[in-house]
Parts: sequence; C-alpha cells; structure tokens
Amino acid sequence: MARTRPPPAHCLLLSSPPQAIHSNGRCAVTNALLECSPQCGHLGELALTMPSRRASDSSKRTPEPIESLLKDGHQAHIKSQILDQEDYLRHQRLIRGLIQLWLVVGNLIIAALLALLLWVTDPAVSLVVTIGSALIVSIVAGLSLYYRQYERIRQGKLRLRKLNQVRKEHLLEEASQAGDASLLAIHKRYREEAPDVVEAYREESNKYRRTHNVLQGITIVGSITISTLATAAVTQESFRWLTVAISLIVGIAAGFTGYFKYRERSFNLQQTADSIERQYYSVELRVGRYRGKAEADAYADFAHEVEWLREEQSKRQQQLEQPAEVKQEQ
Repeated sequence: MARTRPPPAHCLLLSSPPQAIHSNGRCAVTNALLECSPQCGHLGELALTMPSRRASDSSKRTPEPIESLLKDGHQAHIKSQILDQEDYLRHQRLIRGLIQLWLVVGNLIIAALLALLLWVTDPAVSLVVTIGSALIVSIVAGLSLYYRQYERIRQGKLRLRKLNQVRKEHLLEEASQAGDASLLAIHKRYREEAPDVVEAYREESNKYRRTHNVLQGITIVGSITISTLATAAVTQESFRWLTVAISLIVGIAAGFTGYFKYRERSFNLQQTADSIERQYYSVELRVGRYRGKAEADAYADFAHEVEWLREEQSKRQQQLEQPAEVKQEQ
C-alpha cells in the first residue's frame, strides 16, 4: 500500500474547502496569499507560503498617516517620526544640490564646448547638432528633475510641520492633564514653537548664503575669464565683445553683492537660529542660565530670552537695509 508523502515543513496545509478560495488567490477566511506547492506532491491541496516579495515591500513602507498619530500617537513614536522625516529631508536636499550642480556646471561645460567648436574650428554640422541637442536635453531633463525634487522637499516639509504640530498638541494635552498654570502652559507652547522659528531662520540663511556664493563665484570666474580673453583679444577681435559682456556681468554681480550684503544677512540669521536652539535645549536640561531655577521661572526666562534674540535680529536686519547715508547720520 503506497504511503502518502507528507508535505514539506515550509507548507501549512489549509483545512478550508476549495470554495473558500477566491479567484485572486486569497483565502476568504484569512485573506492570506495562497500559492500552489508542486514540490509537496499533494495535488489539489493548497499551501500557504510567505511570498518572497513581502521582504521587498517592507522597504517601501508608506509614512504613517498624521491622523493616526493625532489619535493615539505616543510622544517617543512621534519624535522618532520627526527624526526620520528630518533625515529624509536632508537626503532630498543633497540630491537637489547635485541636480543644481549639474544644471549650472554641467550645462556650462557643454555650452563652452559648443562655443569652442564654433569659434576655434570649423566643425561638421552633425557634430554641432549633436552637442546642441545634448545641451537642450540636459537642460530640460535637469529642470524636470529639479522640479520633481522641489515637490518632494515641499511635501516633506509639509509633513514635518504636521508632525511638529501633532507633537505640540500632545505636549499641551499632557500639560493640561498635569494641571499646569495657564502662564506656564503658554510658555511651554511657546518653547515648542521655537524649532519652527529656528528652521525658518536657517532656511532664509541658506537662501542668502547660496545667493552670495553664486554671485561671488560669478565675480571670481568672470574676473579670471576677462584677463584671459583680454590677452586673446589682441589677436582675435571676436573676443573683444565677449570680454565686454563678461565684464558687464561681473560688475553687476559685484554690485549686487556689495549692496544687498547677502553674506552678512546669512551670518546674522544663522547666528540667531543657533542661539535660539541653544536656549531651547538649555531650558529643558536646566543648564546655563536656567540651572537651579524652578520650572515656571525657567520657562519665563526662556520666553524673554528668545524674544530678545528675535528683536535683535530684526534690528540687525533693518540696519543692513538702511542706506549708508542714514547710518552715518545715526
């Protein structure tokens, strides 16, 4: 009498009847994915196996909805979500920087190569068309990638703001449940809004710093190029107008740098952001000026210090925007 071969250990034979199986390969009872196991030799029997794609799906997990965090999110879990989102934004900003580098430097190299071929040699039409097409495709593709990256960063910032808002609401709820006084609760809420202020200052500082670096780079590279072209213009008259055009661009860039003072604006904003962040952690750890103070006094001093820092930043900003004549009169 032939013995029935038992199924392999990796298979879990279902006792459900065949009618319990959907046409899409899922069990009507457990809603689990089912696969036929020809290795087990049991025709007509179904084996429940773990699909191999489940491991890959775990790496593509979608972010947890904000609504679920608002309902039953724990403080530690929300903080972990915030840290993950900040790391994601740093990664996306790095990619955006590489795309910007290609848009500026890469396309300039291609354009310079095309201009060099047109001016120095007599290239074939097919070569000019190829390089020109490559330049157009590079610019269009770079702009498309930059816009896509911009949308990713915008969505990431929006989610980060929502996560911070959820964290604030949880902290306020805990403060109200603990029976804190109304003034202390206001100071705590003000402290939880400090990271948003720091982030706004740093974003504006980065914007001014990038503008300053671009203008300074144009000035440096343009000055070197002018010296080279001025030497070449002695024998090649076609370089004279190019020298004039680059000189105009360098002069405009230098004028904008000196008048708007982008570097000073960036430095002041970054300094204020660092100072507010230092106070943010100091009041929580009770170090520095908050050492040995009661909770209510520490949070009150924190609010006073942050307001003073923001007021000083506004004054420095106004001084940078004033003309030189007004500063001399003052």
